[in-house]
Amino acid sequence: MNDDARIANARDRLAELRQGFAARLRERVDALETAVAKVDDRQAAAIAEVEQLAHKLAGTAGSYGFHEIGEIAAELEALCGEGFDATQAAELTERMRAALD
Repeated sequence: MNDDARIANARDRLAELRQGFAARLRERVDALETAVAKVDDRQAAAIAEVEQLAHKLAGTAGSYGFHEIGEIAAELEALCGEGFDATQAAELTERMRAALD
């Protein structure tokens, strides 16, 4: 296989991976919204779950070309470490949802 064929093969594979990620992206945002809704009175365990989900999404979304969602997820992750605000967290997940459409 020559270099051009390898590059084409790699691009095709990356496109497949991106499609698979995109197909699961709405589910990941759903899970993040659910986790945000479960936070009650700044419960540490619930905030940690939001932070973990946001961290994973921030890293992977950008890698697959979903930069806006990755940036919003990074904002949500930072919010978890700065003093969680449920209203602001809900606004961030709404922005993510809007970015999907």
